[in-house]
Amino acid sequence: MQMEPITLGLVTRKHTLSGEIQSLLERSHVRLVLESSKPRSLSELVMQVERANPDVVLLDVSAVDELADAIRRLKSTSGTPLVVAVHSSSDTQIILEAMRAGASEFLFPPFESNLQPALHRLGAERVQQRSPQRINGKVIGFLSVKGGCGSTTLACHVGVEVHRATMSPTLLADFDLDAGIIGFLLKVQSRYTLLDAAKNVYRLDPSFWKAMVFKHRAGVDVLKAPPPALTHTAPNQDEVRAILSLARSIYSYTILDLGRGLNRLSLSTLELVDTAYLVTVPDVPSLHQAKLIISALRDYGFGQGKLQLMLNRMQKTPEVTPAELERAMGLPVFGTIPNDYFPLYEAYAEGGLLPAKSKLMRHFETLARRIAGIPEEKKPSRGGFLAQVFSGA
Repeated sequence: MQMEPITLGLVTRKHTLSGEIQSLLERSHVRLVLESSKPRSLSELVMQVERANPDVVLLDVSAVDELADAIRRLKSTSGTPLVVAVHSSSDTQIILEAMRAGASEFLFPPFESNLQPALHRLGAERVQQRSPQRINGKVIGFLSVKGGCGSTTLACHVGVEVHRATMSPTLLADFDLDAGIIGFLLKVQSRYTLLDAAKNVYRLDPSFWKAMVFKHRAGVDVLKAPPPALTHTAPNQDEVRAILSLARSIYSYTILDLGRGLNRLSLSTLELVDTAYLVTVPDVPSLHQAKLIISALRDYGFGQGKLQLMLNRMQKTPEVTPAELERAMGLPVFGTIPNDYFPLYEAYAEGGLLPAKSKLMRHFETLARRIAGIPEEKKPSRGGFLAQVFSGA
């Protein structure tokens, strides 16, 4: 699918400045819809911008007589473009005048190092402005303390059950660049991945987003991770913030698989989630790793109110109880998942998730309802009608 780039208006006076910027724009993901040398009047410039309707206007400060008035009038056109003031030097007085008038950025040479990042930031801001604001969804993250603890299994099944229980738009996104197997488990038929979304944050809008994600038969949208590779560059926090901001505006629930352990991507993402569940199994190596991660997150300044433990593959008679683990870890245990690996293995071998009526799936359903804040369904009385009669019901 063709991706629409950010649209740009270029207003310059100096030929050398215009030539340098245009050569850089040719290498950028932008579409130039307006190119104007010094206009005869500000009114003429405003009319040009009104007709072209660009997302961003690059305004050479020497091309207008009254900089502050020009910026305010350009921003008030029907397209409400973002205005970037451009100058051949870093004049402090002009910078202050431009920023006070409402310029989003002020750029000066060398443009080769600062133009592209500025367009990236502005594109992400433009996406947020265009995004529908009817939903302010929750973002939930699952992070395994080490490989094999089950964050992917939890994210997949809880995501599906949250959607089933709430019938609300739900996104399941794979932020695990090391393994990233959600696409494989759910048979995702999409060419786009998390990295495609990160590279194009300045183009994302709800219509383009639909091409990025895969609609699973269970009703959830899925954004898969790329195939494992040594050359992956993880999305930075600005890119993650833009992706999650758009997700919040579209989905009531965004469920993230953050993979295993702490890395740059999981740390930058954890700061942006509403709640994070640290997934561990009750063996000594895993609990030791859980303790280290909790300590590292505390040192990092991560809000403790957002982090809870999730105990996976619990035995019927565990050596350590959840209450004992809470005291040892200094962290509440949100839920426990029993050790019932064989049905899960069979489901994955057949290319799907657990069947809805399976015993293990009922545990995921309970977790999903708690995460979504849905009260537990009341079970009918065992005594039936006669018990209700004799109890005075």
